[in-house]
Formats: sequence, C-alpha cells, structure tokens
Amino acid sequence: MSVVNPLAKRQLPRPRMSMPAVVTAGVLHVALLWLVLQSTPVMHTVRNVVQYLAPITLLREKPPTPTPTPAPTRITVPMRMPVLTPKAVPEPVAAVPKAIELPPDKLPEPPPPPVKPPPLPA
Repeated sequence: MSVVNPLAKRQLPRPRMSMPAVVTAGVLHVALLWLVLQSTPVMHTVRNVVQYLAPITLLREKPPTPTPTPAPTRITVPMRMPVLTPKAVPEPVAAVPKAIELPPDKLPEPPPPPVKPPPLPA
C-alpha cells in the first residue's frame, strides 16, 4: 500500500500508447515545425544567426615547408647578395578639383506687375 495514494493497487494499469498513434503524432509535429520554419520572419532570423556562427578567423594558407638542403662537403664563404627591398608604392596624386562652372549670365526677368483687386461696388 502506498502512503501517497492508498488506492493505488486498486487502480487499473495505464494502457500503452499504440505505435501508429506515436508515429502519427511525431510526423504531425515534424510537419508543423517544418511549416513554421518556412515563414519569412523565421527564415530571415535563421540566416542572420547562421552568419553569426560563421568562423570569425580567416583560414590562412600553410607556409611552405622548407626543403632540406644537403650538407656542403667543404666550407665555402657565401656570396653577399644585395638586399632587396620592396619598391615604395607611389602615393596617389590628389585630384585637382575642377572649378565650378556658373551658368551664363542672364538678366533677371522683371517681376510681374501686382494684381489689383477690382473695386467693390458701393
């Protein structure tokens, strides 16, 4: 006898769920989830999240592995090679701004004469 429910032995055992019911419920859940994910706001949000999950560090090429040089059979003095320095990139020349061209001079048109209201009948 259980302390929580003294009538526990007298209750009928719970029946198992049928396999077709479980499969149908699972398929319906997956279909509804797929339908929700097809909506425009969700797709937009998913694209933004995937962009944030992209790797931040750039993949770099591996440096070339040095090839082993054979050991010299006799001691030699290496020749001095001139040190090559990268050529300085010339700075771009600033473009000279063009003068603003004004439209040809036109004489301003005189303003139209003021409109006088008709006299009011007395």
